[in-house]
Amino acid sequence: MRFTKVKDGAHIGRVGRHNFRAGKPTEGVDTSRSHLNEYIGVQSVKELHAGVKSAIATATRKPRPDASKMVEFFCGASPEFFENKTDDEAKSYLYDCYGWACETFG
Repeated sequence: MRFTKVKDGAHIGRVGRHNFRAGKPTEGVDTSRSHLNEYIGVQSVKELHAGVKSAIATATRKPRPDASKMVEFFCGASPEFFENKTDDEAKSYLYDCYGWACETFG
């Protein structure tokens, strides 16, 4: 599990391009398998920027200028964990992680 604070729009863009595999390929990423990626929520860098802006606009008070704009949450597992799992079981793990994060952080 990894959490990363994202402070500005440029960093949001970098995070989005990396996660959505937009732009130049990332070292160590097998792009031939990118079509297998599963996304929950926003589906593009543009939607990510819009979602962050919307969340900030609906905040109950004005954020500090140095406040984080979003927090990236990554939950993974070892290849051995997924070794004998079906696609549905692997997706279930993703949705369990998402449910836990929603329950824990809102």
